[in-house]
Amino acid sequence: MTAALHAVRAADLEGLINVLADDIVAWSDGGPKRRAARHPIMGSDRVARFLIGIANHNVGIDLTATPVTIGGDPGVRLASGDELYGVMAFRVAEDRIQSIRSVINPDKLSRAT
Repeated sequence: MTAALHAVRAADLEGLINVLADDIVAWSDGGPKRRAARHPIMGSDRVARFLIGIANHNVGIDLTATPVTIGGDPGVRLASGDELYGVMAFRVAEDRIQSIRSVINPDKLSRAT
């Protein structure tokens, strides 16, 4: 997971693809207040491009990623200062990320904190 975070920050497409399973699926939940993908994103190339694109889109937001456990899976807590921005949970097998589930919907995040 650390390699994936570094690859996203460095916009290293090939490095990110190398830590994702070929058939990875990413789901995101943004709701009406934050934009997210409306449909699952499938495949290592598409997911890697999506994650790097999100990082590039949020350049003006100083997000920190703190490792956490979410439902027994490794994950990250994304925060801007003291404000929770989102959470991401990863399913990992054979040292590759198999799936990513993210929630950035502030209404759902406020219920989780």
